[in-house]
Amino acid sequence: YSFEKAGIADYVILPMGEDQIGNLDAALEDNPYVDDYRLETVIYVSDEKITREDGSELFGRNVNLIQSLDSSRIHFFDENNKEVTTVAPGKVYITSDFLKRNNLKKGDKIIINHGGVKVTFSVEGRIKDALLGSKFMGNARFLMNQEDFDKFAAAEELSHNFMGQVCYIDTDDVKGLNESLSDVQGMAF
Repeated sequence: YSFEKAGIADYVILPMGEDQIGNLDAALEDNPYVDDYRLETVIYVSDEKITREDGSELFGRNVNLIQSLDSSRIHFFDENNKEVTTVAPGKVYITSDFLKRNNLKKGDKIIINHGGVKVTFSVEGRIKDALLGSKFMGNARFLMNQEDFDKFAAAEELSHNFMGQVCYIDTDDVKGLNESLSDVQGMAF
């Protein structure tokens, strides 16, 4: 139910690595197993690049993703099950597990310092992320507005080495799609 409500597709790919943006299009555009696909641009960030305002460490379980709500191709919901449709400048929504693990609450300040870009955010709240929000996946998603995301995306080091995509693919033949994508490089998941 939550996958359907969020708009998660039948098949999901997370490409990452050097210069990955745009690489999937060639493999998907004319693929007979692809009914439709949607791409979100994300930047991968490790735990040591995210701290409390006082500089103390925060801990995730796996690589974290930062992204703009504006580029999202799925739906996110807050703790009251209301769809998150905007994020104000300087604010960030974060998946539950990361907030709980680090005892963060609304109004707490965090700093993301990645690729020479350092931005302080105020935690706006928790998002329910049907794809990455489970303990099984363990990836924290930091959802911000486009203007804040663009500060990171403009950094050359990040755009070449840490930028990736989340690709949601609609298909009627998961096995055929999986085989057709077996040679695509840079697939993290």
